[in-house]
Amino acid sequence: AFYSCKSLATANMPNVKTIGRSAFSGCTALTKADMDSVTDIEEQAFYSCKSLATANMPNVKTIGNSAFSGCTSLTKADMDSVTDIEEWAFNGCTSLATANMPNVVTIEEKAFWGCKSLASDLTLNKVRSIGQGAFGVESSTNNIEYIRIPQTEVPTLASSDAIPEGQCTIIVPASALEAYRSAENWKEHWRNIIPDDAQTEMTVEVKAEDCGSGLQTAVGEGALPYITNLTLKGSINSYDFMLFRNKMPNLHRIDLTETTIEANPYEFYTGSY
Repeated sequence: AFYSCKSLATANMPNVKTIGRSAFSGCTALTKADMDSVTDIEEQAFYSCKSLATANMPNVKTIGNSAFSGCTSLTKADMDSVTDIEEWAFNGCTSLATANMPNVVTIEEKAFWGCKSLASDLTLNKVRSIGQGAFGVESSTNNIEYIRIPQTEVPTLASSDAIPEGQCTIIVPASALEAYRSAENWKEHWRNIIPDDAQTEMTVEVKAEDCGSGLQTAVGEGALPYITNLTLKGSINSYDFMLFRNKMPNLHRIDLTETTIEANPYEFYTGSY
């Protein structure tokens, strides 16, 4: 309909129900699309709309294959009613920081591939299926720190790379912890799957020890894997640095402002395993 209309800047569609295939594809000047009544966005509808920054779609149910692929200026996508996000839907949306999707059930293959700015805390209230590489990126880094899944029934994970391995903490109901950790493909992330009742933020008074970790003495070994944000006050040494690496897979932030680092003649840490 508006394919490659390179001067089109805004699109207000209060009564449109469906946006068809490639409808606005290549509209490189389009900055805003208001879709108050739209329920379906079909394949490549906004493909490579590089200036599109805002997409209002409060009633959309389905976002088609590559619908917003290449929309490098898109920063926010409110998808309150969306239930299905098809493959490559937001592929390459490198500026996308906020994606609200409280009712999403299906996220298909590489739906958010390359969305390196995506919010650090992502909640998937109703998701039942996550496709291969859904939240993957080209490099080894991803902005997502937390994925929260509140349902006890474990969603299908098409492959372990649907979620970047070792980079984000997956928070699930405590009653379903072992189910998630043992489920197909989820089990590759078992170290990063933690219960929703775990104490994840701690401020700890610590004293360096000659023959072990003062931090482990202070908090207990069982609490270490669940800590995501840690503030230390006191002193630490190489034993504690080895603990950060080997026993705290979900540690995202550490504050050592009020901490001194002491030399330890019995043990050292080089930074290699």
